Amino acid sequence: GEAVLSWQTPEGEMVAYRSFHPFFPLLTCHGAFQVQLWAVWAIQHVCTKNVKRYCPMLLKEQGNILLEKLYTDQEVDSNVRTICGGILRVLSAERVDLTL
Repeated sequence: GEAVLSWQTPEGEMVAYRSFHPFFPLLTCHGAFQVQLWAVWAIQHVCTKNVKRYCPMLLKEQGNILLEKLYTDQEVDSNVRTICGGILRVLSAERVDLTL
C-alpha cells in the first residue's frame, strides 16, 4: 500500500483502456486493500488525465456504483476510500456534460 501512495501523479496519460471491467474484480478484493488501492489509483489517473473519454466510460459501465460502495464502507482502507471520493467528485463535476 505504501508504494502506491508514494507514486507521483504522472503529467500525462500513461495507458489507454477500452474498458474498466478488468478493474471491477480488483475493487471487490476485500481481503487485500493493496489490490483495491492500485485499482482505484489507476482509475483515478485516467479519469483525471482524460476526463472526456474515461468518465463517460466509467459511468456507462456502472463503475461509479462500485466506487460508491467502497467509499461508504467503513471497513475499507481509508486511503482507498479517499481516492474513491476523489474519483466520485470528478464524475459528479463532469456528469452535467455527459451524454450516455
